[in-house]
Amino acid sequence: TNASVTVNDTVLVRSAAGIVGLTNALHLTPIASPPRTCDATAEGDIYSDTSHALCWCDASAWQKLSGAGTCA
Repeated sequence: TNASVTVNDTVLVRSAAGIVGLTNALHLTPIASPPRTCDATAEGDIYSDTSHALCWCDASAWQKLSGAGTCA
């Protein structure tokens, strides 16, 4: 079933199995190193690096999606 939760001015909506929407900005607090090893269990994880890079785990390595920095 589809469901939604409202917290202040932000709404989280489950639109389908495994799909969650957000009606506002998502803030990722930058961290100095990846939150965990990039492997098959972390595939799809995203973090913001303090070097100003947005990083994504492709199941084998952290890849830079955007920004001036690097992903560890």
